[in-house]
Amino acid sequence: MPQQNASSSSPHVIEQIAIGDELLRGLVVDDNSAWLGREVASLGLEIAHRQVVADRIDDIVAAYRLAASRSTWVVVSGGLGPTVDDLTAEAAATFLGEPVALSSTALEQIGAWRAARAQLDKTAPASLQSLDEKQAWLPASADVLLNPVGTAPGFRIRSGDTTFVHFPGVPREYKKLAQLHFLAPLRDAVLSDGGSPPLSRTWKFFGLTESAVAEHVNALFGPGRQDDLTLHYRAHFPEIHLTIVTRSSDRVAALERHIMGDSRVRHRLFGEGETSFAGALLDTLIGRGETLAVAESCTGGLIGQLLTTVPGASRAFMGGVIAYDNAVKTALLDVPPTLLATHGAVSRECAEAMARGARARLGTTWAVAVTGIAGPGGGTADKPVGTIHFAVASAHDVHHRSVTLPFERDRNRLASAYGALDLLRRQLASPVQSPSPTP
Repeated sequence: MPQQNASSSSPHVIEQIAIGDELLRGLVVDDNSAWLGREVASLGLEIAHRQVVADRIDDIVAAYRLAASRSTWVVVSGGLGPTVDDLTAEAAATFLGEPVALSSTALEQIGAWRAARAQLDKTAPASLQSLDEKQAWLPASADVLLNPVGTAPGFRIRSGDTTFVHFPGVPREYKKLAQLHFLAPLRDAVLSDGGSPPLSRTWKFFGLTESAVAEHVNALFGPGRQDDLTLHYRAHFPEIHLTIVTRSSDRVAALERHIMGDSRVRHRLFGEGETSFAGALLDTLIGRGETLAVAESCTGGLIGQLLTTVPGASRAFMGGVIAYDNAVKTALLDVPPTLLATHGAVSRECAEAMARGARARLGTTWAVAVTGIAGPGGGTADKPVGTIHFAVASAHDVHHRSVTLPFERDRNRLASAYGALDLLRRQLASPVQSPSPTP
């Protein structure tokens, strides 16, 4: 959450209205609002208010009236499609006290989009469809906001000192139209007011709590609010993100020195900006010309999923084995049956054998392995739920670490995937020379 509202004196009071029964029922997560909040923050501003309303004209009109009483910009998402529950245009007209009218501009845009789509996809209709016209009925005074990536046009209306911009709820379309028709003019307005977009820097940590990061930062800036900066803390399990927004480059540099000057914090820092945890690790491996294999038991392929989400992962990640059953551990990773009988699958010995086996089988520089009890059942007095063993194998040795995680099953699995990769990340950061690229 933000520590300080750096834009409290701004003339731009921004509000969001998200329309849709599916949002209120929890069937769809409103990622659009989260994305817009980050974009607005990059301009040194904040979303002052946010409303989520159902697909009912009375509710939408009430939301408009409240927004018009307190905000200068209102970004409305959803309800612009061709179906009977898409009521935003009608509600906007009701709010303005005017009729809806068929917009020839909107209709032409929909027709042009249909024709262009048909050129790319021969199975797509090239002409207007029966429901397309509904999306072109807009409030009579509305300005059409062209949509280059979909059929539903956006539109803009004004009421007193308040400007309402309306975008489709489909994330791809929402983001494109918001960039073109809201963020760009908002940036221009900020500049015309004599302001300038602030500096923004984000650091990402794994293995620290939000409070631990905040305590470290407070040692530099103090626990109170600051007039010349905003600090944002985001817990994105199992990561913690710290963002500073300020117009002072000295403040940014001071915080960077403070982070890098404490080894306990620096060693938990894995990246900045848009860098992902797996992406940072892969960048290091690619830069060193080294490769990676994985052996997974309790994570069930989650490590591989994290790695392959990163574009270009194949330059370093060779593949892996999901060895959930002991027979697979033996057949594909060469874990001795006697080892499993003596120590069990959830043990240091098994994790190390899995890592060695994956590295040998796939011929990689490194291999990581994880085995454990994610829960909710399966624990014992000696090995309770949350017991996890990690291992990293190289040409020279095998490193092991064990933890007992306190979370529920899904979080235990995700934290385990991170923990396995983090053990490798620490090995890569050590001053010891890396092993030969092949076994």
